[in-house]
Amino acid sequence: MLAGIAGHIGIAIEQIANVIKLERISRTDELTGLLNRRAFFEEITRRYKHLGRMKRQGALFYVDLDNFKQVNDVHGHQRGDDALKALSNLLEDSRIADIPARLGGDEFALWLGKVDESAAVTKAEKLLEASLDLHQYSGSNERPLGISIGIAVSDGEVRESIPELVARADSAMYRAKRGGKGAYAITPLGLAEATES
Repeated sequence: MLAGIAGHIGIAIEQIANVIKLERISRTDELTGLLNRRAFFEEITRRYKHLGRMKRQGALFYVDLDNFKQVNDVHGHQRGDDALKALSNLLEDSRIADIPARLGGDEFALWLGKVDESAAVTKAEKLLEASLDLHQYSGSNERPLGISIGIAVSDGEVRESIPELVARADSAMYRAKRGGKGAYAITPLGLAEATES
């Protein structure tokens, strides 16, 4: 009888381990180990609501690799994968409370909780400086691999939806790219004026 109970317990433990493994696989990007798009937006939605209750600010970064296609074209997809992993390592080198994710392709995101615009800009500048290490993966010296960052800072006093916050960060990222790449841009509330560097 004890052997039968032990067998059932062993099966139950194995099933629990499989469920945990499947949950992890369904929430993470296979290549980088970062959260995937779905898990990232689930997590920031929860944290964004919490910040709103506390009347605290946060920032959403959209990070895109500059000149990434040329890396794959010149060096092959393995080198491109190495570059994606290198960027994920840069994004993971943040505070424990920050959430990095790979949204797909060469697009990444980073959620910074409890930061104002000044702290977000400081983080963006540090990321841009650290991203100089990505040059080693470049397809050519004329078009070095780097990053462009779009920033949307939430206002704890204003109820803005996650899609609106995302639209601001995405818009800022494309402005940074159009402005010459290797930079950051900020879209304030209302998609009005913008700050770039």
